[in-house]
Amino acid sequence: MKPFLLLFLLLLIVPATGQEHAPTAAQRQADAALWGDTELENKFLDAYASPDQTEIGRLGWKEITARMAEMRDCRKVDPAREGRYYDIAVFYNNSVLSVSPRVRFYDAARPLGSIQGGR
Repeated sequence: MKPFLLLFLLLLIVPATGQEHAPTAAQRQADAALWGDTELENKFLDAYASPDQTEIGRLGWKEITARMAEMRDCRKVDPAREGRYYDIAVFYNNSVLSVSPRVRFYDAARPLGSIQGGR
């Protein structure tokens, strides 16, 4: 009875987990259009004193770094639009990471020397 139950559970679990496929070039272009929206970028840059009042400024550290990583990966998959993906990643890196209060707090909360392994 136990082997049958185990087999039954495996048959239920395996299809439920499925296999995740890499995003297509079209999906990557859609992400770039959404995340690289010039109007949202300009609102963020115009709100320099309080960037957390903008949609981009309210993003958390994980989301920012995930977007940068995905744009980096997009450059490999869709080389025809490599420049666009690069520009979006640079925007998030330079503007968001240097201005966002949440990120500044994260940087300030780390012990000195933690970037290089510390002592």
